[in-house]
Amino acid sequence: MTEQHLNKRNTRPMIFQQDVEAELGWPPGSTCAPVCFYSEAASLSYQVGSPHEFLSLLARTNSRNATGHWVRPKLSVALRNLFGIKVVSWNTANTEQDIDKMVSAGYLSTSAELGFYRSEVEGRLVTEIVDAGHAVIATVAPGFSTNRDLHAVVISRIHSNGYDQDIYSVHNPDKRTIDSIYSRSYIESNLQPGGACSVLLPSISAEAV
Repeated sequence: MTEQHLNKRNTRPMIFQQDVEAELGWPPGSTCAPVCFYSEAASLSYQVGSPHEFLSLLARTNSRNATGHWVRPKLSVALRNLFGIKVVSWNTANTEQDIDKMVSAGYLSTSAELGFYRSEVEGRLVTEIVDAGHAVIATVAPGFSTNRDLHAVVISRIHSNGYDQDIYSVHNPDKRTIDSIYSRSYIESNLQPGGACSVLLPSISAEAV
């Protein structure tokens, strides 16, 4: 599914959290994760409406904790229920995951998601998953680029006359960020230990193209 998945991806829209937060009147830094999901979902032909509509619907769900951070399994459930998005999520805290607990928490749901997790994610580093051609919405640690708090970015492979597995393209929803290309060592050293990750599977409309 690797190359097929890549070939059916539209251009990722460049949506920035500051623009969405200003429009919604939300605090700075409060939308990085859902903005990443919006960009990925739109690139895979999911019907997600405008960023304003997307965020407003998610805000009505119980997907954030008391400090306002988005909780990845709850956010994954909301994405499935509201938009029919097929999302495979996991936490990098453990190399061996309890699948039953992942399903119960909401990281995984459908047979397609479980199958993808077992074949493409389980036992692999985030960079190895990206090397296989999958864009990963990952949690990065404070200090990644201009970021000073836990933050979400989309990590994908460089695609120009072949694939270079030592450098990666990063869509950072923080518009203050200038760089979009990072080395493997930078990515691996700046991922948040025990952070959440997600891969979106193609929508039915994308698969039909």
